[in-house]
Amino acid sequence: MLWILSRIETPFEGARREPGFSNLWYAVVPGSIHAPTSVVVCSYWVDVNERVLRCDQIATLGYPA
Repeated sequence: MLWILSRIETPFEGARREPGFSNLWYAVVPGSIHAPTSVVVCSYWVDVNERVLRCDQIATLGYPA
């Protein structure tokens, strides 16, 4: 929860833009990598002009092999 709130100040730090979308970003939540089993990721929308960040999805995914 604290990590997503920190995105308000630094929305692009450690994140990548989702291809095909101008303002959809995703990132691995720091400290959530539990290799070799899982990782927590978050996708979120950023509106720079309005200074709005909207969390789209938070998910635990299988760690890539």
